[in-house]
Amino acid sequence: MKKLMLLSLAIFFISSMAAFAVVESVVKPEEYEVYSFLLELTSWELFVVADETRGGGHEKISEDFLKKEFGPKLDATLLARFIQENETPVQLENKFTGGLSVRILSAKEDAEIFSTVGSGGGWKEFHKRYPGACNYQFSRVAFNDARDEALVYESSICGPVSGLGEYFLLKKVGGKWTVIAQVNAWIV
Repeated sequence: MKKLMLLSLAIFFISSMAAFAVVESVVKPEEYEVYSFLLELTSWELFVVADETRGGGHEKISEDFLKKEFGPKLDATLLARFIQENETPVQLENKFTGGLSVRILSAKEDAEIFSTVGSGGGWKEFHKRYPGACNYQFSRVAFNDARDEALVYESSICGPVSGLGEYFLLKKVGGKWTVIAQVNAWIV
């Protein structure tokens, strides 16, 4: 009887673990549509994107900064959603649209590349692995109820003294995203 009970528990435990292994992607297709739109605004042929989202810049998202910089263009509900969506980083996958050439950079590979010190440091290694590319990172995308306005953060770093972090306020017009306003969070 004991063996049967232990066997039953083992089967239950294994089947329960399998159920947790199948996790639906948290990042929705419409977020990848926004990310792709932003990448298409540049002239790069290859995009290297961090495998994890980041809320915005090097610091915690500053609600006051965004209110001040965007002014009345930024809806308070959209801002609140943006802050909530970005409380926890999530994994990105290569689900970008529009035929873009995107490579996902894992945290492990990022650490490998940028552990190099000295003249040019990890950037020499980065450009050796990804010629002509920049390193991008995105926040989660927050949408309004109608899903025709969005707020997102993007950073792009192309070298030791070439980088920019920006917040974008977007509007969908005629089925296509357009930039309403953008705010620089930092620049190198």
